[in-house]
Amino acid sequence: MLPRARRVFSLLFSCFARYLLLPLLVVYVCRLDLNENFWKTKSFSSEGRSSNGGLSSSVWCRGSEHSNRICRFRNLCYRPEVDEFLFFHGMDTVLSGTSNGNNVKSPLADFTSVLGMNTHFFTFTDLPSSSALHLDPEFLSDATALIFKRFKPDNLMHVFHDDLIPLFETLRELCFDRHPLEDCIGAFTLVSFDGHSKHRYHFLYEIFSGGRLLQVDDLRPDQTYCFRSAVVGISKETVWYDYGFDRPQGPSSRSVSAISLQTFVAFILKRLALDRNHCESRFPNAYVVFLLRSHSRLILNEAEVIETVAAVTRLRVVGVRVDNEPLTRVIELVTCSEMLIGMHGASMILSLFLRPGKSVLELFPYAVPSSSYVPYKTLSSIPQMKLRYGVWENKIKRNTVTHPNRDPEHGGLDHLTETQRERILSSDSVRPHRCCSDPEWLFRIYQDTVVEIESFAASVDRLFSSETGTDSFVRSIDWFYPGPIRNIFCLRISRGFVLSWDPPWNIQFVQSVPVFYEIWIQSAEQEVRSVVTNLTSHLIESKHQTINCWVSCSIKTNQNTSLKQWVPCK
Repeated sequence: MLPRARRVFSLLFSCFARYLLLPLLVVYVCRLDLNENFWKTKSFSSEGRSSNGGLSSSVWCRGSEHSNRICRFRNLCYRPEVDEFLFFHGMDTVLSGTSNGNNVKSPLADFTSVLGMNTHFFTFTDLPSSSALHLDPEFLSDATALIFKRFKPDNLMHVFHDDLIPLFETLRELCFDRHPLEDCIGAFTLVSFDGHSKHRYHFLYEIFSGGRLLQVDDLRPDQTYCFRSAVVGISKETVWYDYGFDRPQGPSSRSVSAISLQTFVAFILKRLALDRNHCESRFPNAYVVFLLRSHSRLILNEAEVIETVAAVTRLRVVGVRVDNEPLTRVIELVTCSEMLIGMHGASMILSLFLRPGKSVLELFPYAVPSSSYVPYKTLSSIPQMKLRYGVWENKIKRNTVTHPNRDPEHGGLDHLTETQRERILSSDSVRPHRCCSDPEWLFRIYQDTVVEIESFAASVDRLFSSETGTDSFVRSIDWFYPGPIRNIFCLRISRGFVLSWDPPWNIQFVQSVPVFYEIWIQSAEQEVRSVVTNLTSHLIESKHQTINCWVSCSIKTNQNTSLKQWVPCK
């Protein structure tokens, strides 16, 4: 019995080891490899080879020019020592949507969403597929790489507006048919080719990149690297501000959707384990967040200003220095606050996280006109962001402290001629200028301010006591266009004609929308006149025997529509 029992035990142990322990060990090793060797490279293999033994690249693009083009590559490579992307032409190569193919003098796509930025263009160098055999490329992670360049990763406005929101919108497009979105985004890897070092906001990029952002500095200069799948080109659909590289700064010409921005905010909050719905339980007493500065553009009477806000609003005021606090904590505070107040600067982008109906008060130093620098006003004004926005400007020259002896990058004037210095010192308003080194702009934006309490208190009270900035419902559905009217009918009467019709069928699905009907009337003499009404019938007084009529429907009097229905009246 003992040998037989041993054989049974041996058989059971063999099955246990083969079917349970071995799979668990494989899973453990695989997870260890993924976590500790995320960017472990793979040698050039037959998988990427062309029919002639070399490497074959392909590209598929959508968009009419580099500024709106997004391209997806197969086998895109990069050579650090020459700082060039490589495209291997072989028998299997596909060039789709690239206009006339690659032209070094004509950029294929943009590395950045920044409008007018002429230093972040993407091009590639052409090579025959056989040359890959001599370069011996290594393939990076099999995850699809989203290749881009950061503009100013140490500046919170640029991090969100230029990088993270456009990257998110790009990934939403690439993931349009894959759900859940979070899982799809996690399948991409962000790869930054800008050369900037890591900053305290680096972790925000890693949210979109499976826990790690690959940077060009991570690569050995003497090695050629390839991506089996890569995307180049960043969506600009969410870019609401133009920094003024080719004209004075101001709002972009794009119609930005608040839905896109709020979807981004929801994604970020979820990844940071924050929840707007828990604000009342987390912070039962309402409060105001005041963003304080530590290095430049200082408010020299901070304590008095904070006391004024508390007295006017009768709320607790939380002073926050963004540079000294964990950003996740700052975002949570802003998200649950009633009002955000701060001096013009990058941290005011955190107003993006305010809940609808809350307030933003932006302060401006002396001679910096609030009407010329409007990134946060523009954000607040986007339909359905539903943010109340106000400004306070320092109008008293003696209440400013300037720093003309600093270096030019921080507002110094010593490098200028005496005439130039005198003009700037005597000016009471910064003249329109282009980005980004105008000496008058830098001199004024880096000055410190003593806030005049009486005017400041009035600004706080005016904003805080105003009605909630909820845009009208019409603005909330700017995307909606009524369909064509139906059953148009013209009845002849003694005074002329009665024109009647039924509303578009899709109107029934949007409630409380003011509807307008535009009627075009053409007489026998070919004269045309138009009438706007909110009724579904209209009396046309006319002595003519025959007229032509066209009727269209809109939800705004200036909404263009080509869906005009024609009827002859006889």
